[in-house]
Amino acid sequence: MITPDTNRVFIDDLARRWRQNVDQIIESASHGSFPLWVDLSDVFVQKTDTTITRTGKKIRASAKQWHERIEVSPLPEVLMQIFGRSDRVFVTAELLCFDKQGNQVGVTNRLGEEWGESSMIGLKPTSLFANIDDIIAIENESNNKVIQDTSQVQPQDASSQPAADTPPPEEPAGMTMPLELQAANLCWQTLFGEERSDAEPVKKADIILWLQQQFPELTKAGQERIAQIVNPAKRICR
Repeated sequence: MITPDTNRVFIDDLARRWRQNVDQIIESASHGSFPLWVDLSDVFVQKTDTTITRTGKKIRASAKQWHERIEVSPLPEVLMQIFGRSDRVFVTAELLCFDKQGNQVGVTNRLGEEWGESSMIGLKPTSLFANIDDIIAIENESNNKVIQDTSQVQPQDASSQPAADTPPPEEPAGMTMPLELQAANLCWQTLFGEERSDAEPVKKADIILWLQQQFPELTKAGQERIAQIVNPAKRICR
């Protein structure tokens, strides 16, 4: 479902759209193919940039900012922790994300900090969504690649066409020659293809024997029909 006012495509709908499962979508996003976003409410957001104090202690350079509502994109390493566990809530003390400006930030639960305690923040994988503009851009790029690959197939010119005396190609699967015709054709080529005028005539018995050896699955009636076809009547000795 695409939310009209936000143009969001939630991960379940995106999986159906691309005929994939949720984990495949998460894996693609973790590799940088496109960003996945989540809408969080009542949270503290702090840039993760650090600075070193005079005592050598490393601290965050900026203060935490409270947000009633904010869209952030989980870091690839966070997505990889969710990968394979999309059916359960991902819970952490600090959710590492990118904000809309591309800054790396840490998101924490405001409620716990107000009490002076650390409180976990949860991320439900099915709440992740992609921007429809990103999705359309990916689909257009994929379609253009298919068109470019197809356009590279050029028609053959006359010089590449087979010569007139080129043997015909083999018959495709499902269009094979009937057994008796195949046997008759091979029998003719073998027994009569190089026959000379002074050669000893081929007898019907020779044809039957050859067929029995080469095509034992033929019936006697089939052998008789082939013998009549491949050997001229005036050459058959009964």
